[in-house]
Amino acid sequence: MWQTANSVLQVITNTYENTRGVEYLDKKPQTQNSIDEETRNNYSEDEDFHEVDKEFDPNQWSLRNFEMGRYLGNGKFGHVYLARERDSKFILALKVISKRQLNLCQLTGSLTREVEILTHLKHPNIISFYGFFQTEKRVYLMLEWAPLGDLYGLMKKQQNKRFNEKMASNIIKQITMAIGYMHSMNVIHRDLKPENILCFNNDVFKISDFGWSVHTPSNRRKTLCGTLDYLCPEMINYQPHDNRVDVWTIGVLAYELVVGRPPFESHNENDTKRKIQHLQYQFPQILSRASFNMIAIRDRRSNRSQITHGLLNELLIYIIIKQTNLKFMIRFILLQNRQGKTRLSKWYVYYDDAEKVKLQNEVHRLIVCRDTKHTNFLEFRNYKIIYKRYAGLFFALCVDVSDNELTMLELIHLYVEVLDKYFGNVCELDIVFNFNKAYSILDEMIVGGEIVETSKQVIITAVKNIELLD
Repeated sequence: MWQTANSVLQVITNTYENTRGVEYLDKKPQTQNSIDEETRNNYSEDEDFHEVDKEFDPNQWSLRNFEMGRYLGNGKFGHVYLARERDSKFILALKVISKRQLNLCQLTGSLTREVEILTHLKHPNIISFYGFFQTEKRVYLMLEWAPLGDLYGLMKKQQNKRFNEKMASNIIKQITMAIGYMHSMNVIHRDLKPENILCFNNDVFKISDFGWSVHTPSNRRKTLCGTLDYLCPEMINYQPHDNRVDVWTIGVLAYELVVGRPPFESHNENDTKRKIQHLQYQFPQILSRASFNMIAIRDRRSNRSQITHGLLNELLIYIIIKQTNLKFMIRFILLQNRQGKTRLSKWYVYYDDAEKVKLQNEVHRLIVCRDTKHTNFLEFRNYKIIYKRYAGLFFALCVDVSDNELTMLELIHLYVEVLDKYFGNVCELDIVFNFNKAYSILDEMIVGGEIVETSKQVIITAVKNIELLD
């Protein structure tokens, strides 16, 4: 009956080690969290948890290795239970999946992909996968246990059943970082929603449930999948889509966290689809300008099918700077070519002319000869130089040693994207002959050494409005 499921899962068994390898559970046991013995009877009656005893192998994981605890919830393909490994007392979540159900729903491939993807993804904001084992009837996935449940449940416990803006921005920042990592690994989640985000102590949040996820190095997908409230217009219209569907969903998620409901929620599916297709949603008056901007970064009203991948970076910069109230002090910015010609310089602290020339020469000498295998930031006097090469130019920022290097690199990338959008495939000559426009763009982004704007559309619009005044 389960020939198809068994054959595919056997490939996984041969590919990924599912012996009792200590590396899967070589972590500090969570003995302080005891399993509720009184909830053992919560299992459904058709769960035959003793089937594994028939062919017990001491060298492989089996149900004999675990004390089973309370029922935690449903996944797409099965039930999830709390469990504790008998020897180490390590607590985890055990996802129990029926092979018969997989076969009937023709979802064996989805489970195979989920295991493959979970095996390769390692990120602090993605659920940990410890291994799996199987019996004649079922597959058991050993997953990280989230003591605080999922994000949907946590949100409903908040006052007014929504998060404050500071908490929402923290959640979105973590999820955006995880999605960015997944995309760098050519993985699309395709079902991002509060129920698939798990909550941990110290305000840590992790993405889970990769049942709809795919590994897609280059090709575009056409499968309609996910949860309706979070689907993008391309999926509703059965058009090809790629990893930008996750970018869209981050915006939907940001809206829901601060408003308390999804932006396109309706009483029936047809109305929801219509609202998504026509981007019909409203910003309640409870939202501050900061939250409005955080969500609007995701808005695709201008070109719905062409989201740039830089939107993830743009959102991260906005959240880090605006929502967490971090201040970055940029001392100066230099754009130099390989020959040492400075095409643009912006000074946010006072230096006399002789010192400016000296600084330009020192910075150029440091970065132009630096091995490309090294990092893009280095110590400079009592500060730090962060640089990146684009369009034949070195973009260099001087900041305090305590400032976040990755944020500054993303800021450089954002500036280049704005230049590229404004000029179209920007090159060194564009800067040379239109240096006033390059300065105008920079002035819209940074004032007094502090970052004040990260939205490409807002920056471009402001520069064009200045042109109209001229």
